[in-house]
Amino acid sequence: MAAKDPNDTPMMRQYRSFKERYPGYLLLFRMGDFYETFGDDAVTVAEALSITLTSRDKGREDAVPLAGIPIKALDTYLPRLLRRGYKVALAEQLEDPAQAKGLVERGVVRLYTQGTLFEEELLPDGGANYLAAVHADRRGFGLALCELSTGELLLADYAGGEARRTLLGELARRRPREFLLSEAAGFLRDELDSAAVTLRPAGDFSRADAERRLREHYGVGSLEGYGAAGFGAALGAAGAVLAYLEETQLGEPVALRPPRPLHGVSKLLLDRSTIDTLELVSSAGDRASSKRSLLALLDHSATPMGRRLLHRWLVAPLARLEPIMTRQAAVAELAEDARARKRLVAALSGTGDLERAVGRAAHRRAGARDLVLIRENLRRAPELTEWLGRREGAHWSELGAGLEELTALRALLERGLVEEPGRLGSGAVIARGYDEAFDRALDELDEAEEWIRNLQQTERERSGVDSLKVGFNKVFGYYLEIPRSRSDEVPEHYIRKQTLVAAERFITPELKEKEAVITRSRERLAGLEGRIFRRLLEEVAGWAGPLGELAGALARLDVITSLAATAAELGWCRPEIDEGLVLEIEEGRHPLVERHTAGPFVPNDCRLDADERQIMLLTGPNMAGKSTYIRQLGLAVVLAQVGSFVPARRMRLGLVDAVYTRVGAADDIARGLSTFMVEMTETARIVNCATPRSLLLLDEVGRGTSTSDGVAIAWAVAEHIHNAGGLGARTVFATHYHELTRLVEELPRAFNMQLAVSEDGGEVRFLHRVEPGAARTSYGVHVARLAGLPRGVVRRARALLRQFEKDRLGAPTAQLTLAPAAPVDNEPDYAWLAAELRSANPDALTPLAALNLLAQWRGRLEADGGDDEGNQPAGG
Repeated sequence: MAAKDPNDTPMMRQYRSFKERYPGYLLLFRMGDFYETFGDDAVTVAEALSITLTSRDKGREDAVPLAGIPIKALDTYLPRLLRRGYKVALAEQLEDPAQAKGLVERGVVRLYTQGTLFEEELLPDGGANYLAAVHADRRGFGLALCELSTGELLLADYAGGEARRTLLGELARRRPREFLLSEAAGFLRDELDSAAVTLRPAGDFSRADAERRLREHYGVGSLEGYGAAGFGAALGAAGAVLAYLEETQLGEPVALRPPRPLHGVSKLLLDRSTIDTLELVSSAGDRASSKRSLLALLDHSATPMGRRLLHRWLVAPLARLEPIMTRQAAVAELAEDARARKRLVAALSGTGDLERAVGRAAHRRAGARDLVLIRENLRRAPELTEWLGRREGAHWSELGAGLEELTALRALLERGLVEEPGRLGSGAVIARGYDEAFDRALDELDEAEEWIRNLQQTERERSGVDSLKVGFNKVFGYYLEIPRSRSDEVPEHYIRKQTLVAAERFITPELKEKEAVITRSRERLAGLEGRIFRRLLEEVAGWAGPLGELAGALARLDVITSLAATAAELGWCRPEIDEGLVLEIEEGRHPLVERHTAGPFVPNDCRLDADERQIMLLTGPNMAGKSTYIRQLGLAVVLAQVGSFVPARRMRLGLVDAVYTRVGAADDIARGLSTFMVEMTETARIVNCATPRSLLLLDEVGRGTSTSDGVAIAWAVAEHIHNAGGLGARTVFATHYHELTRLVEELPRAFNMQLAVSEDGGEVRFLHRVEPGAARTSYGVHVARLAGLPRGVVRRARALLRQFEKDRLGAPTAQLTLAPAAPVDNEPDYAWLAAELRSANPDALTPLAALNLLAQWRGRLEADGGDDEGNQPAGG
């Protein structure tokens, strides 16, 4: 007779049935005080969480891997799994194992995915939690962005030759946490910066099915009223979002606000490179942190929803004059009124995350704290409405329109909820007077508990045992405890229940009767309170639309106050903005460098226009401040078009439609792209997509290849920006190629500027001041000395530099020769290595050829006796 398979048990069959029902999910399976995982899931979870991997039936060849996490540690481990892109199914015990007859009943009660979260502890505070669906058809791409915790649904179609680039740029700005791709859009997978990417069936993206699904969801006969009927692939993407939500919410209602066009208001285009380069929402050294970003500098928000809105404003500033000026006027008014700012901060500080509380209520997932938060905001709304009614200006009236009193809902929550609710089901959430049946159950419970509270004193007086105590435990319930030394004084009607070392415990019929009343009342109260709360929650969900408007108005007010506080505290100026093409800044500063660097910041001016000063050719030494200067120009434009003040004495800005940056590059090894290819790809995108209203900030174009190629490419790019018909974009072109300074002789709208340097007695000092003219040299050897290169290397570099400059004056670059170097302090001769390095072309070498070449150089260096300090070369 074959041995029974220990893995084929009722419990394991139950586990496998859940796995089959939810493929693609890690299944956390409740067993007592642990959530267990088995098989491949266990291997994955153990690796992801760095926990012990064990097995069932150890010692067997077919032992099943096992890994578990304590129930109380779920809040710690679950976010880590989600951040790594895993989807998680939670299977709970649906009955008390002690009461179960056979296999414990279990069920999957929650599906967690990165883009479908509600739980406050799992959601990011500083940004939105978008789920993105992307579909492709013959016309282009469709995008649907959903923020389930707030109910936001945004749609956009992208067509034409730049559709793919524009779509990826939008995704880079919004940074969704999870992606759904149609099979037709699956080729985009490698270009998305996310581990949470799911390919969905083509049927989910069917436009006809999407229209039907959306009409049913919103209960309308047509989508025309939402402006959604005109969408193409985006409508299919929206249908896929809704199908996915219905699947992941396990039958719970899905509450989405009506869809809105993503690009309903013209926005300043910022691609991912620009957002990262300018450190708008994350730090250059740590993209996961916002601590040293512009967002952190501006963030005086009193609410999480204000912080998220500030994030959205920074990555998508406005590009139309009227809304910019409306925002700016509100910021200016508060910047000059410290008392008003203080009052608003106080009013907003108790607001909490109303936006997400409303989202949870709309999905019937809100708790008592969420409804209390909504009630507190409704209490504050009239005061804010009255305050805004006294202000003049379009922005204040717009905000006031969102702060409706919602009087009926406020009255309902005032009557229905206690001031400080406890645990739902304990009788500590619903207020007295709201429901008669609930009040009767509460009175019955209060009466019985009051009897218990008085019992100890009553029985002490009745029995004469002054050390008698009333206690409770889960095994016996309520009991009377008397010291054993006084057991002969126990009244006759006491019933002995337990004997301990130092005491005896008793019950009485009357005590058990009151205990039964308490148990019955609590059970009845829990059921009643749960039903009443669900009715109350249903009422609140019906107000989700107006409540969402209220939350949006409070968030906007929070951001305006935050921008005003920054302007006032840092002494920023109100920029002048018009429809022209001039960018003029007096004494501009880089706000992040100024904040995080010791010592005074050196301010600088700038003027760019379309007529005489279109292209600034900026030269100067490395470390002198070229990159800081061009970044501060980009930051000033972003801030101005957000509606903020700017770090300058004065600024005049002709509206910009896009800011493009090409600052630094890194190898994209995963996609097989070298530094130079990344650089050229980004440069090509810029010159192909820029318009006369764009601002181009280019730093060291062409440095990823040889000097001759680099100069040629940089020269040609500058010519194209200047001469291409209809381009003429305002441009700052920072370069270390001094040959480019001659462009001013050929391009009438190009001009030279330089970072000033002071030389005194052989000592070089960078002044960080931008002034007219072209730099004479890059001072590279000086920078090498500052960086700590050995003195001998620096002296040799100076000697070689003098020879290079001498040869360059007398011969073409191709005919340069290297004279043998005279020994300096017994230094080895490295001239041959300099020549080899100059002639090598890294982009033309295979990895194997590069390794062979390095081996040859290392062998020769070792034969020459190492470096001048007697050490072996690096790696030796």
